[in-house]
Amino acid sequence: MDESRFSASSSYANYLPYKARVTNDGNIDKAWCPSVSLQPHQLTEWISVQFDSVKIINNLLTVPRQHRSVE
Repeated sequence: MDESRFSASSSYANYLPYKARVTNDGNIDKAWCPSVSLQPHQLTEWISVQFDSVKIINNLLTVPRQHRSVE
């Protein structure tokens, strides 16, 4: 998918929304991170993907970023 199809509420540094794509190229620096720390019970950060047409999504794969500071 083209980078322009991804959007988010915010992005930290170079961790842009399109980097949320799961790839198998071994690059661990591919991740989307919001610009603020997430807080319990606050749903203020989001990511969105624009498709060409209506899609039914049966499964969504998420992969946690390896534990490492983004700074």
